[in-house]
Parts: sequence; C-alpha cells; structure tokens
Amino acid sequence: MFFSNVSDNKRWTQPSTINHTQSVHHLLHENQEWGQKVDDILPVYTPPVDISEDERCFHLQVELPGVDPRDITIELSDSSVEVRAEKRNRFCGRNLSCTESVPGIYSRHIDLPAECDADRSCYNYKNGVLTLSIPKKRVNLIRSIRLMFNDR
Repeated sequence: MFFSNVSDNKRWTQPSTINHTQSVHHLLHENQEWGQKVDDILPVYTPPVDISEDERCFHLQVELPGVDPRDITIELSDSSVEVRAEKRNRFCGRNLSCTESVPGIYSRHIDLPAECDADRSCYNYKNGVLTLSIPKKRVNLIRSIRLMFNDR
C-alpha cells in the first residue's frame, strides 16, 4: 500500500518503482464513497478521423476498432457530425490469462466548413473503420445579368 493510515505510527517510504496505474486503481477502489462503482467508469477516447471533400460531399473515415456496429451512434446537423461508440468487454465472464483490450467510449465532434444535407448522407462500417459520405447542400448561385439596350 502506498499510503499509510494517519493513525498508524509507521513511516511512509516511497517504493523504488511506482506504478501509477496500480496506485490510482488501488486508491479508487478504497474510496467507494464517490457514489459510482469504479468498474463501471469507462474511459473516453477520441478516435482518429480522416476528412476529405470534393465538390459534392464530405468524406470521413473514423477509426473505431473493436466496436460492434450496433453500438455506434451518428448525429448529423447542418454543419457538424457527432460520432459516439461503445467498445464493450468481449470476454466478460471468461477466465483470461491476459487482456490488453480495454473497453471504453469513443466520442468525436467534427465541425464541417459548409452546410450539409444530412438526409442524403450514407455510411459504411467495415474492419473497424466507419466511412461517412455527407453531401453538401446545394447553394443557389446568384448570377448577375447585364442588360443590353439598343441605342437608336
């Protein structure tokens, strides 16, 4: 234990190597008074996004490895996209020798530089990559017309 109780008369000595993850995990599990079970707190990750555009659409590729497609939520507005996904523990209830896969929440908000037509957007999820194609709204072009008069 890293911290001795104040009522103990033992002297605290710093361990030779400190594992911060273990010490924070240990402290959180000893302090359950925060009102939420520590095992239910999921970390939030910002997934990497690649954005490209052409004259008609914005194209986004969001990396969401290990996520079930049913756990992905996409919210589109006229000028932004919000992608949220939950990566669940795939091996719940199994005896694992080792696991490095961490469940958590992916969340990313992207402001787009032009208004979009959310109703015509399409998406695909394959090999852990969510691909979105979001059409730009058509802008009515204003044209000026030069009037020509015949001078008689």
